Amino acid sequence: MRFLLHVILLLILLSSGLTAFSPALAAECSFVLGFKTLHDQIPDVVGECVVDQRYNPRNGDSLQETTRGLLVWRKADNFTAFTDGYRSWVNGPFGVQERLNTQRFQWEAVQQLLNAEYVFLLVDPQDRREKETRIRLVDGEYTLSSDSPPQRISVGLLSDHVATGDLNGDTVPDAVAPLFLHTGGSGRFMFLAAMIDRDGTLVQAGREYLGDRIRLNSITIASNGTITVDMIAHGPNDPLCCPTQRTVKEFQAADLLTSANAVSSPLNATYLYLKFNSETLRLNEVAG
Repeated sequence: MRFLLHVILLLILLSSGLTAFSPALAAECSFVLGFKTLHDQIPDVVGECVVDQRYNPRNGDSLQETTRGLLVWRKADNFTAFTDGYRSWVNGPFGVQERLNTQRFQWEAVQQLLNAEYVFLLVDPQDRREKETRIRLVDGEYTLSSDSPPQRISVGLLSDHVATGDLNGDTVPDAVAPLFLHTGGSGRFMFLAAMIDRDGTLVQAGREYLGDRIRLNSITIASNGTITVDMIAHGPNDPLCCPTQRTVKEFQAADLLTSANAVSSPLNATYLYLKFNSETLRLNEVAG
């Protein structure tokens, strides 16, 4: 009797088309858009899809599981990659490149930093108080100008000198972004922004002022977090327009992230103060 009931139940399931749990239907997914492009270039690496891609409504990113790992697309910088949990295959300006998950190509950092948010301590033109001011670059540039009060600010990323490396010891690659700030006069003030990887997004966690109208040669990040800046700065007899003295400075990443240079703290650091009405800029030492 029990056997007969099992047979009847099986016939009912087959006749009603309830085969959702069959392995054949599990393969009724597909790759589309950037995921399809990447899969078609390295099909043996990516494997077959397990489900269709799904979107994160909070940030617009999308994911898709495969038989060999995970496909990832990040909306913020149009980043597309496949990872097996240890290595990643990234589709970028140089084609598909393979790297460890603990590494980051320089161009990957640049793509994010060109449209990242940065923080400067600037004087508010209304109440003349210094405030942490957030700006966001668009394709590497930011410009603010107004007539009342008279002001013009330009900020830009020097993308050729972006450096990548681990700044906080978590083995995840971070970055250093060199930025210039121009206020309409002859000055061109240079900074370093320490950018920490937080869940795949580079976020500013510290800063350092380098000088006025300096010229960068190179920036590197050592395995111990030491940031080395090779630049042409002003010698004792150089006019402001024309620095000639090669200077090499070293900064410890821990100092930028935990000292007063960290974005969250306003004390014990060298900051920029903008005087919008006269379009001049001066440096002040703030003693804590």
